Amino acid sequence: MVKKKSIKKIVSKSKPAKLITSDINEDIKEVKKEIKQAEKWMVERRKFFIKLGIVAGLIALLLILSNLFLRVKGFG
Repeated sequence: MVKKKSIKKIVSKSKPAKLITSDINEDIKEVKKEIKQAEKWMVERRKFFIKLGIVAGLIALLLILSNLFLRVKGFG
């Protein structure tokens, strides 16, 4: 997790004109929200690639098995 001090540094370095007129705590909440969304997106992306790998592996296995059965039956 990201600590509050590092978020304050990030917020204070970015958007200095906005900081003059806004509350820094609101900016910190916004950055935390964006970080949580990014973490969720990364988890979902990892799950997708795992599922994609499983499907690709099953397809490759089925292709290998069908090729072996065709050779055994004498069609190839």
